[in-house]
Amino acid sequence: MRIIDLTMKLKTGSPVFPAYPIPIVHTRVNIRDHGFYANLLMMVEHTGTHVGSPAHFIEGAPTIDMVPLDRFMGLGVVDVSWLPRRLVSQLRL
Repeated sequence: MRIIDLTMKLKTGSPVFPAYPIPIVHTRVNIRDHGFYANLLMMVEHTGTHVGSPAHFIEGAPTIDMVPLDRFMGLGVVDVSWLPRRLVSQLRL
């Protein structure tokens, strides 16, 4: 089996659900000036790649840390019908 990470990068302006504010990632300190770096993140909890745990919808249900990791793996389908045929033949999915 091949595992493909579908994680979206969190950055200022990352796409969000229409009702949510645009996320902001602000560099708070940097390595050159402080010897380490840290970012200030301002975003709603459902920004980027995420999973709504059962606790998000049902009171007393399991939180995401209680859901086994293998529940998030399975077969997938990649739609490449929009790509030119010459590129599709070069893909290694």
